[in-house]
Amino acid sequence: MKRILFLSLIAAGLIATTLFVSSPRSKAMPAACTPTGFFRDGIEMTAAKYNPPGTVTGTLDATGCNIGVYYGPGVTGTIDTADIFGANYFGVVNRQGDVTITDSQIHNIGETPFNGTQHGVAVYYATLTATTSSCDPVGSTAGTIDGNTVSRYQKGGITVNCSGTNVTVTDNTVTGLGRVDFIAQNGIQFGFGASGLARGNTISDNFYTGTAGVGPNPGGQNPPGWEYVSGGLLLYQPGDVKRSNNKYSGNQQNLLMVP
Repeated sequence: MKRILFLSLIAAGLIATTLFVSSPRSKAMPAACTPTGFFRDGIEMTAAKYNPPGTVTGTLDATGCNIGVYYGPGVTGTIDTADIFGANYFGVVNRQGDVTITDSQIHNIGETPFNGTQHGVAVYYATLTATTSSCDPVGSTAGTIDGNTVSRYQKGGITVNCSGTNVTVTDNTVTGLGRVDFIAQNGIQFGFGASGLARGNTISDNFYTGTAGVGPNPGGQNPPGWEYVSGGLLLYQPGDVKRSNNKYSGNQQNLLMVP
């Protein structure tokens, strides 16, 4: 039996892991990029909005920044009826804050054009240290992600990682790129001990057509027989994750579970 490497896990410095056509973008000028103190791939991530007060709403063109909206430790934030796009690493990051995202569009997150580098996540909630991308054993991350449209992401739609993280993910529409041979996408992920609720989400079109044994894995060079797959909902060594009434279509695997 082939061993399966779920090319999808984005946290702790590890990667184990119907085409959406957006409406024309706003002509608003891209925002200035602010350093966040949060590092990924040895790069200090910049954000179009850094720990913003009040409610983020309206159009946010994050082109040229690594992150659209960033919330750091201890920050409470709200995003409502926003249209966020253009960042190459993350649309929204909640790192040890308490953030609610509702009724928003988050799309076109990744490189231009999309490629196989393992970043480009629309929504990322994780209890991470700032500089090592490792799960922080003493921190916590919380929030609600409800009623959003998430699409045209390079690597993942909604990713929830680390044991200090507890997030409610409900009634979102998460749409991948369809059949692609350059990256194994995932729609919604709970990994590395993260807990929460996944209910009523519509997850579709995450499908990797590449050949077995292509790309990186945590141990280095791929051994023979490893196979990469995409999933709609990925539960990788999760905490207490309750799931119900999710709808799937067009995914390579609808539900992937790794205890």
